[in-house]
Amino acid sequence: MDMAGVFEWFAQESWAAAELTHEQPQREIWLRFALMWALAALRSREEAEALGENAAVFLSGDAPRAAQG
Repeated sequence: MDMAGVFEWFAQESWAAAELTHEQPQREIWLRFALMWALAALRSREEAEALGENAAVFLSGDAPRAAQG
């Protein structure tokens, strides 16, 4: 499991905790945690994709040409 998958799991668990909480302030805290973890998963996936593209360019030998634009 990659880091984005871990963050997604935390988001799901936080959402589930929010659904089980009957007190509004605690529910809002859990929903904020769920949002935070979901955003972390999204960012992690975006960064992994960017690294994957950069690594592919580097390994293909096109890094000098890609750096020149």
